[in-house]
Amino acid sequence: MKIKINYVIVIVLMMVLLGLQYHIKSNAYDFSGDELAQSLAISTVPLTLITTEERCVNDLKEQTPCRQLQNVQKGDILITKSSFTLLYRHGHIALVVDAEQGLVIEALGYGTYSTLAELDKWNYYPTVQVLRLKDTNPELQDQLTIHATEHYLDIPYSILTTGTTTDRTHCSALIWKIFNDFGYDLNPRNSLVVRPQDFMESPYLERIESYGFGLEQMW
Repeated sequence: MKIKINYVIVIVLMMVLLGLQYHIKSNAYDFSGDELAQSLAISTVPLTLITTEERCVNDLKEQTPCRQLQNVQKGDILITKSSFTLLYRHGHIALVVDAEQGLVIEALGYGTYSTLAELDKWNYYPTVQVLRLKDTNPELQDQLTIHATEHYLDIPYSILTTGTTTDRTHCSALIWKIFNDFGYDLNPRNSLVVRPQDFMESPYLERIESYGFGLEQMW
């Protein structure tokens, strides 16, 4: 038992150190040409016991919108790299299910279940990309979002989920599974675990809006 505990400690320390190195070296933001974003400070807020998110704050350290998303539609994919666990910047992803009511479906972290959340919170992230299917149409948008809310709510979070398993999920797997049900494989690397940044490389998607992402180093 002692040996197993020591292994766990070593693994956690390695994750922290590697994550810290990646976090520091990451070219996390590029606000060139965005004078409003340049004037805002960024602070971290807890999401779960080990996961935190970055939000824009004002001079009083109160959370404030970084900007206002302009062209969001139902069926759009939202990606931020302003989320990390143990200092490892893995990002976060969600699907807009109702743009008028301001709702997205997402899976946040361990101890939570996939749920509907407010679209407005995405205005508080320093980094956001809006992606959309190139061949989308109102009928497909309706089908995607109805399917998502009927079949993919209240699923427990687990980073270990793969393939089309639906008894557990994480943020990227959740969105991948929804689109895969309609024949769109948004994991161009065909990797065992899909990541938020993988969606940005999908040939099925086009970028509608992008804030805070660098042109040369997107992640």
